Amino acid sequence: MNRPDHHLNQAVAIYQKLLWLYPRVHREEYGALMTQLFRDQCRASLKGGKGKSVLPVLFKALPDLGLSALREHVTQTQSRNMKNSPQAISLALVAAVVLAGLLSCSLSTSQPAVALGLAYFTAPVLLLRAFFEWKRPDSQLTISLVWGAAIAVIFALIFPVWAKVKLPVIPWLVMIPVLTNAAVPFARTAMKLMRRRV
Repeated sequence: MNRPDHHLNQAVAIYQKLLWLYPRVHREEYGALMTQLFRDQCRASLKGGKGKSVLPVLFKALPDLGLSALREHVTQTQSRNMKNSPQAISLALVAAVVLAGLLSCSLSTSQPAVALGLAYFTAPVLLLRAFFEWKRPDSQLTISLVWGAAIAVIFALIFPVWAKVKLPVIPWLVMIPVLTNAAVPFARTAMKLMRRRV
């Protein structure tokens, strides 16, 4: 083997080891293409007479490789977080609804208009949460059932307070979203069980 081929093979071997900086999925999909491009650039450098060395190509590739590997890790982390975001959004909506419901109870005598606004705020937020719960993975249906039941219990305690202080809430406007939040996980569980039987 002549000397330029030896240097080319060494540079390619170093580059292939550095590809381990990338996430596994990216390496599996693009690793061979990236290696081939690097090999072609090294061959062009050796033939081009630019000092007939692969070192400039390797040194030029290193910063780009490091930055793009970091970018791929960040991108994959973000995409994983986006997949989990319906659950995070659902939890935030639960917190917002419970807080609004409890605040409406505490403000019902001193600021009834604000309390009424908070009570009605819970309805669309609960419907939005039911939408996100519908998208929850089947593996997390138990969590969905627990949260649906918790919301139903919390609002079972809030409704009598609204009635006692005579807050003019139209009960079905809030009750339907509460029941929807409890019904969605039950419906999904029933569908999952029916799929298993078929």
